[in-house]
Amino acid sequence: MLTVGQLSGLAAQNDAASYVNTLIGTQRSALGYGGTMPFVTTPFGMTSWTPQTRQNKISVTSYNYDDTTISGFIGTHQPAIWMGDYGYVTVIPQVGELRTTPESRKLPYSHGTEKARPDYYSVSLNAAADGTIQAEMTATERCSILRFTFPKTAEARVIVEASRPGIAGMASVNLLGWKKYFASVFRGFTYRSFLMHAELHRLSNGSA
Repeated sequence: MLTVGQLSGLAAQNDAASYVNTLIGTQRSALGYGGTMPFVTTPFGMTSWTPQTRQNKISVTSYNYDDTTISGFIGTHQPAIWMGDYGYVTVIPQVGELRTTPESRKLPYSHGTEKARPDYYSVSLNAAADGTIQAEMTATERCSILRFTFPKTAEARVIVEASRPGIAGMASVNLLGWKKYFASVFRGFTYRSFLMHAELHRLSNGSA
C-alpha cells in the first residue's frame, strides 16, 4: 500500500499531457501509416485544431509529417483519415505580399521547432527575407486560442479562410462566419475575435 501511495503521489506531480506525442501516426513507415493528426483539443472536444500541410479530404489528412511546409492552421471535424470534413475554418498568419491560395501561402518549417501536445502546439514558420512567424495554439472544449508573433519590421496579416473553391462561405472579423454544403442543407458556423489592431479586407475567390 505504501508503494501504491508513493506512485500515486508521483503521478499527481506530473503533467500527464506532457507524455503524449501527438506526432505519432502522422508519418508513413515500414509498418504502415496511422492516418492521425497532431490535434490540439480537449477530450471529446467539438473542434480539433491542427497545422495544415495539405488540403484534407476523404483518405487525406490535414497534416503529414513528411511535408515540409505549412499553409495554415485548421479547425477541423475530420476525426480520421477515412472520413471527410465539414464545418472547417482555416487561419493563416502571413507577412509580406498577400497570398491567398494554399500553394502560394505555404511556408517552410522544421520539426526541430515543433512542440506538439494535446493541449498546446507551436512552430516557427520561415518567411525568408521577411523573418520568422511564431505560431501557437491551445484549445477549450469548443474553441481555440491562437497566438502569432510576427517580425517587427514586416507587414503582417491574418487570413481567415471560411471555405474552399466551389463552396460558398463568408467570414468577418469579430463576427459570425459560415460555409454551406449539400446544396444549402447544412451549414457550419464559426465565430472569430482578434486581440489586435486590424484593418478588415474582404476577399472573394482570392481577390480583394
